Amino acid sequence: MEKIRNFYYKYNHLFFAFISFIIILTILNSDGGTGLSDNFDFNRVMQACSIEHIEPQKDFTYIPVYRLILKGSTLGERLINVLFSTENVNFYPSIQIFFVRISVAVNMLISKITGSPMDLYKLYILGYMYAILYSISLGIFFSKIKIKPNIAPDAVFKSIILLVLCDAGYITYFNSFYSEPLQIISFILICAYIIEIVSKPEPRI
Repeated sequence: MEKIRNFYYKYNHLFFAFISFIIILTILNSDGGTGLSDNFDFNRVMQACSIEHIEPQKDFTYIPVYRLILKGSTLGERLINVLFSTENVNFYPSIQIFFVRISVAVNMLISKITGSPMDLYKLYILGYMYAILYSISLGIFFSKIKIKPNIAPDAVFKSIILLVLCDAGYITYFNSFYSEPLQIISFILICAYIIEIVSKPEPRI
């Protein structure tokens, strides 16, 4: 029994991180794709990340596919332009642009590998990136929580937290150009390291 307890307290955070990832992907892919619509706020991000609407803008409608504005004749030139261009950054000087631009680069690489049109941007790629980052942050968060000596209270408490933090009300933001996903991920990491600092006899940074 002691070996089981030690194994649980050492690795349970990986289990809960994996379960959270499965829940998130299930929500994002439910009903053919779940996400949030544009309330006139997407354009600031899109203009700074070489993304545009395929059809005339449809506000308050969830749109999963966009068009990329490709500049350069080779894949390398296009990737450099997407990742490092300063064009239109003044419209939305946010760290969020960094993550959206990475998702653009990933889209381009996947299109190159699969032979898909290079100018198509699939929003679910960004959603999957946020899903991975969020699951990792939850894993770190759960690793800081240890209710001892019994496994049951710890598992129940973490399961409740998991259900709350993986609610569709949060997760649907992943399939959008809103900045809430980064705020949620940052909040979880901040909470994790606050627990780390206050739980040690000698607090460390």
